[in-house]
Amino acid sequence: IYSVQSTRIDMGNATARALAKEAKRLEKELSQEEKEAIFTKFNELASKSSVKNRIDPETFKMYYNIGDDYLQDRMFDCFDAKNTGSIDKKEFLCHASIFSSKSTDRTKFEFIFTLFDTEGSMSLSKDEFRQMFDHVPTQVVHMCPRTSREEIVRHAFEECIPNRHGELE
Repeated sequence: IYSVQSTRIDMGNATARALAKEAKRLEKELSQEEKEAIFTKFNELASKSSVKNRIDPETFKMYYNIGDDYLQDRMFDCFDAKNTGSIDKKEFLCHASIFSSKSTDRTKFEFIFTLFDTEGSMSLSKDEFRQMFDHVPTQVVHMCPRTSREEIVRHAFEECIPNRHGELE
């Protein structure tokens, strides 16, 4: 459920629980072969890590080398659900399953949304939304009907008007 509250685009507190529940469901739906492939990747990364039986941030960033330090840091933070500074096998399996073929587009979108929700409020302030667009490739921004990133942000917040149930349609 997406709604607008003052100057924030809000996904609702239930989204964090729903995403965790969906990851657990996906984990159960993975075949033994898929789980083994994820565990093999975890073991490979953990063997290169400075933290025993865990993946440290540097090793994670080498594996998920997407060319954007901010996004790599945020992805690490999302995988590190227990906020320990490293990722254990269960956290890796849980979040890697979100990228599996059994995951829905909505689940993938919710994960991407959490990358930019730096306050952990399950909503995006204008600043967070603006920061998100700072990490969208310029070529993609130029495909939008608005002429600047700031205009896109302003327009998004003007257009996000909740319906009578407080949801965006």
